[in-house]
Amino acid sequence: MFDSSGTWLRAWGKDVNGGGVFGVCTNAASCLVGQPGGLGGEMNLPYGITTDSAGNLYVTEFINNRVQKFADPAAGGGGAAIAPSSAFTIAGLNGRKLKLKVTSFGTAEVTDAGARAAGARAIAAAKRLLTTSTASGGPGIIVIPLKLTKAAKQKLRQKGKVKVNARITFTPNGGTARSQTTKLKIKKK
Repeated sequence: MFDSSGTWLRAWGKDVNGGGVFGVCTNAASCLVGQPGGLGGEMNLPYGITTDSAGNLYVTEFINNRVQKFADPAAGGGGAAIAPSSAFTIAGLNGRKLKLKVTSFGTAEVTDAGARAAGARAIAAAKRLLTTSTASGGPGIIVIPLKLTKAAKQKLRQKGKVKVNARITFTPNGGTARSQTTKLKIKKK
């Protein structure tokens, strides 16, 4: 990376310091050519770059559709890629559409977590009510359409509502997945 006057500032990517690791190289004389990729620290067609007041480096990528943050090497961060956040919150349930609030680009998935009850109740409640649904996007709101099974649709018609134990997983691009199980109450329109 160069500043507007052409002065070399930093290089980033896999293997820029040798050893196959990802990060930012700050010594121009010893930096190696990096390799493209989609994991944390790797890049594929980076096209925008900026820094913040703390010296952290932010790089936008076209192919991976994300922004990566690199810690300031001068502040003890070593130039290492900071993993994208897998944090999410449930922003609401509107009919059969679950809204998640996320801070990174990634993919959200909802699956049926099954019954929490023990014994005979668990066997009777073992019928799945959701099939797996996915949606991608971020940062911001990701809307995941919930897909009900035949049994759930029948229950919804009969009772006007259905309660489902859902497992929600968010995997940020280049990051680690995070899951939580929650009870969703889906009402008839």
